[in-house]
Amino acid sequence: GINTDKTLEEIALLKHSINDTQDVLKKVNAEFEHIVPNIPADLSCCFTPTLQGFTEYKILIRLIDELPKDLWRYRNELYDNPDLDPLLEKMTRQLGTLTPLHKNLHDHIHLHRLPDTDTLREYESTLSHAGLFKWFSASWRDTRNAVLSLSSIPKPNTKHLFSLIPELVQYSEGVDGMDSLNKQDDALQDLYKGVETPISQVSKLRDWYKKIRKEYGLGFGERVGIGSALLTLDRNIAMSIQDLSRQQLSQHIDQVIQKTQGYTDECNGFILLQDKKSPLQPSLQALSQAIDEQLDSIEPIIKENTFSLDKVSHIRTMLADQQKITGEWLSSSITTELSDVLPLSILPSEVSKPHFDAGVNSLVISRVLAKDNALLRSLASNPSKERYQELVSTLAEINQYMQSCTDAQQTFVGTGQVDVGEWMESSEGRVDTLIVKNTEALSKPDWLYTWLDYVRLRNKLSAEGLENIINGLESDSITAEQLQDVVQLCTYHQLAEEIFAEHPTIASFSGMEQMAHRNKFQEYDKKLMKLQQQLVAYKASRVAVPAGVSSGRVGDYTEIGLIEHNLGLKRPRVAVRSLLKRAGTSIQALKPCFMMSPMSVAQYLEAGQFNFDLVVMDEASQIRPEDALGAIARGDSLVVVGDPKQLPPTSFFQKVLNNDDNDDMVGLEESESILDSVLPMFRTRRLRWHYRSRHESLIAFSNYSFYDNNLILFPSPLRDSKQFGVRYSQVSNGCFLKGRNTKEAGAIVDDLVKQLISHPKESVGIVAMNAVQSEEIDLQIQAELKDNVMFQKAYEQNQGHDEPLFIKNLENVQGDERDVIIISMTYGPETAGAMAMHQRFGPINSDVGWRRLNVLFTRSKMRMHIFSSMTSGHIKTSDNSSRGVVALKAFLSYCETGIVQHYEHTGKPVDSDFEIAVMDALAQRGYECEPQLGVTGYFLDIAVKDPDMPGRFLMGIECDGASYHSAKSTRDRDRLRQEILENLGWTIRRIWSTDWFKNPQAQLEPIFQELGRLRTSGTDDKTKQEKLVLSG
Repeated sequence: GINTDKTLEEIALLKHSINDTQDVLKKVNAEFEHIVPNIPADLSCCFTPTLQGFTEYKILIRLIDELPKDLWRYRNELYDNPDLDPLLEKMTRQLGTLTPLHKNLHDHIHLHRLPDTDTLREYESTLSHAGLFKWFSASWRDTRNAVLSLSSIPKPNTKHLFSLIPELVQYSEGVDGMDSLNKQDDALQDLYKGVETPISQVSKLRDWYKKIRKEYGLGFGERVGIGSALLTLDRNIAMSIQDLSRQQLSQHIDQVIQKTQGYTDECNGFILLQDKKSPLQPSLQALSQAIDEQLDSIEPIIKENTFSLDKVSHIRTMLADQQKITGEWLSSSITTELSDVLPLSILPSEVSKPHFDAGVNSLVISRVLAKDNALLRSLASNPSKERYQELVSTLAEINQYMQSCTDAQQTFVGTGQVDVGEWMESSEGRVDTLIVKNTEALSKPDWLYTWLDYVRLRNKLSAEGLENIINGLESDSITAEQLQDVVQLCTYHQLAEEIFAEHPTIASFSGMEQMAHRNKFQEYDKKLMKLQQQLVAYKASRVAVPAGVSSGRVGDYTEIGLIEHNLGLKRPRVAVRSLLKRAGTSIQALKPCFMMSPMSVAQYLEAGQFNFDLVVMDEASQIRPEDALGAIARGDSLVVVGDPKQLPPTSFFQKVLNNDDNDDMVGLEESESILDSVLPMFRTRRLRWHYRSRHESLIAFSNYSFYDNNLILFPSPLRDSKQFGVRYSQVSNGCFLKGRNTKEAGAIVDDLVKQLISHPKESVGIVAMNAVQSEEIDLQIQAELKDNVMFQKAYEQNQGHDEPLFIKNLENVQGDERDVIIISMTYGPETAGAMAMHQRFGPINSDVGWRRLNVLFTRSKMRMHIFSSMTSGHIKTSDNSSRGVVALKAFLSYCETGIVQHYEHTGKPVDSDFEIAVMDALAQRGYECEPQLGVTGYFLDIAVKDPDMPGRFLMGIECDGASYHSAKSTRDRDRLRQEILENLGWTIRRIWSTDWFKNPQAQLEPIFQELGRLRTSGTDDKTKQEKLVLSG
C-alpha cells in the first residue's frame, strides 16, 4: 500500500501526478504506433510502452547518435569483420608517419611521378657522396636532372629540392609498406586507396559495428536480431527516429521512467510496476484506482486533509490507552480510600482543581520522604501541620548552607583547576566521606601551594599558545623527553606560517610547478649547449678553404691542392713541418682547433704564419715560461689553466740517482711555471667544484691542508662502504735501504693480486715516492705473474681496459687518475720496528714538496690505499721544517686517526715561570716538551713528546696562564677549547697554579702514570695493521 507517513494532501497530489503521467504515456504510445509499421520486426521490441521497451529504446537511440550522419551511407558488411582490427592498427601507424610527409612533399614534388624506392635510394647516395668535382661525374648530373624533373615548381631551389630526397625515400618506403600490408590482408577491399585511404572514416565505422555487436551479441542470442536490424536499418528511417527523439519523445520517455520509479518507491513496491515487461498504461490505471478506494474509505471520518495515515492511527491508539487507564482508576482501591478525604473524581461535572493540586503535592512529599528515613521518622513522630511548617523553615536554612558550600566549591574548582568528577569519585557521593577527604587536603597546605603554582604557570603558558602541548603532557600523549622537540616543532611551524602570511609568493609556492620549471630549464640549457656547438661548427664550415696550387711540379703544390695530392698517396712524402708551412691556411680552415704541446708548437708551427683566436694552456703549472712564449705569440687571447698547488716544472727524475738521500739537487732543478708568472697579472677565477673523488674523505686532507677548506665537495651516498674512502695499512716489518723498501713493495703486490682478482672492473694505479721503489714494485709484480696463474689472467684482462694498471712515482703521476690508487710511502726506518729514522724524504723536502703530495693525494676516484713502514711519530717537525715534511706527517696522522689535524711549530717561548717549572719537572722524568704548539687555531701551553718516538705527541697540558685568562668567553675557556682538541685525538690535562704551589708532586704523579700508558713502547706491536680510515 501507500507509505503511512504520507498526508492526505500528499496522497491527493500523488494521484494527480499519476494522471499526468498517464497523459504523457498516451503521447509516447501515439508516436510508437507511427514508427512500428515502418521498421523491421526485430526492432519493434524497442518501441513497446513497457519499462523494458523504454530501456531498449534508449540504447537504440544512443547507438544511432554515435554514428555521424555523413557516415550512414558508407555502412558495409565488411566493417562487421573482426579481422579488420589488426590491419587498421597497422595502417593507422603507417599513415601517422606518411600523412605529414605527404603534406610537406606535395607542394614541391609530383608524387605521382616518383620512381621506385630503390631508385630514390640511389639518388640519395649519389647526391650525398658528391665530392668537390661532382660536376665532372655523369652519374651525378643524371641524378640531378632526374630529381629536378620531379619538382612541381618551375624553377626550384636546387639545394632545397635535394634536401627533400631523404624524406622522399622515407615516404616511398612507407607507401611500399602500406601496399604490402594490403596485399597480405585485403580486408579493406575497394576502400584501400594508398596514402589517401580514409582511415579515420573506416576506423569510426568499424568502432560503431564493434559497439553494436558488444551490446547485442553475435550469432545466437535473444537480442542479436536487434543489432543486425540496426546495422541494415534504412538511413532515412534512422534519421527520422533520431529527429523524433531529439524533439520530445526521449524527454517524455525519461519523464515516464522517472515518475514510475518514484511511484514504485512511494507505494511500497506496487507489484504491477515491478514487472518490467508489463504495459505501463494498465498498471498506472490500477494504482490510481487503489488510491481512490483508500481515500473514499476515510473521507467521511476526516474532513481535514492535513492528517497523515500515521497520525490517524496514532490517535486511535491513544484513545484506546486512555480508556484503559480510566477503567483502572475507577476500579482502584486507592480511589475508594481517598474519596472521603480527597475526592479525585474524573467525571467532567465533578473535577476539582484544588483537590488535584493537593494530591500532586502529597505525592511529591511522599517521594521525598521515601528517599530519607530520618526525615520520614521526624515527620511521622508528629504528623501535624506545625511540624511540616517547621521542616519547611529549616529547608531555607539548609539551602543557604548549600549555597555557601556551592560558592566555596566553585572557588576551589576555579582557582585550583580541579576536575570535580575526579575529586568526588572516591567519596561515592557521601557527604561524610567527602568531609574526610577535604579535611585531609586541608592538613597539607604546602601541596596546595605547589598545585597553585603549577596552575598559575599552566594558565600563563596556555595564554601564550601552549595549551595543546600542556594537554598532551597531562594525557601522556607527549613524554617529557619529547617536550623540547615538540616545542621546537610548534615554534618553527608558527614561524613558517607567519612567513607564509607575510610573503604570499612563498605560501603559493608549488613543488610540482617548480620541478616543471627546473625540468624545462635543464632541457633548454642542454639544447642551448647543443645549439652553441652547432653554431661553432656552422661558423667553422663557412670558412673558405684556399685552393692553392694543384698543378705543375708537386714541389710547388700548396694548400688544398697539396693536401688532396698527399691523400691519394699510400706513403705521403711531405714532412709534417713542410706540410704545415705550405698548407697551413687550409689546415686551419679545415681543422680550426690544434691540440699540441708547447714544444710541438715551436717545432711545427712556423712563427708568423699561424695565428689563433684563442690559446688555452692546460696543466700550466708544469710549463716553463720560456716554453710557453712561442704558443702565446701565436694567439690573440690567452687562457691559462692550472693548479698553483700542484707540480712545478722539474727534471728531478730525469736522472737515475744511486743515492735517494741527495735532497739538495731538488731545489736547483725546480723553476717557476707560466702559471706562477701570470697569476699576479691576469684576472683569475677559481674552480671550486671537485668532481674526481667519489667520496669526500679522498679529498678531505688536501682540501684542509692546501685549499683552506675552500673546495666544494659532493657527499657520497655510501658513507660506510669498503668500496669508497681511505684505507691505511701499517707495514711494521718494512725498512728503507738504498732507495727501496722491499717489504712494503711485497705488501702492495699482495694487495694488488686481491684487487685485480676480486674487482676486475676497477682501474688501478700504483704510486711510489721515488723511481727506485716503483721499479721494485714492478719487478715483484713480474715475479708474481710467473707463479700465479689467476693473477696472470686478471692482469691480462686489466691491460685490455681503457685505463690499465700504471706504476709511477711521485714526479710523473700528475694528470693521471684511477678508481683505486695504491700509495707506497717508501720511506721508513733502516731497521724494522725502529722508533727513529733519518729525516730525508727526497723531493718532499723541497720548498714545493707539498705540491707533489697534493698531486699524489688527489689521484683516486673511489679508493686510496696507503702502505707505510713509518708512522707520523717517526717524522720530526719544527718551525724550520719544510711545508712538504709537515704535510707528510699530517697526512700519516690523518691515515692513522681519521682526523685532519695540523701542527704549527710557532717557536714561541713559554708564557710564564709556572709553565717552565712544569716543563722542567717533566724533563727530569725523560719527557721532552714543546711550548705553544699551534693546533687548529689554538696554542697548547705544553705539548709532551713521546720519548720513544719524538715525532709523536702524547699529551697536551694546559696551565692557567695567559692563554687561559685571555679567553674571549667562559665557554671558549672551559668547554669548547678542550672539546675541540679532544675531538682531534689529543689527551688534554690541566694543572692549576694554586694546586701546583701547594703540592707539585700530587699534580704530576697522575700525569706521569698516564704518560706511561700512552708511550709507544707500551702498545702492542703488530707486523701489519690495516684499517679503513674514512669511509664516512
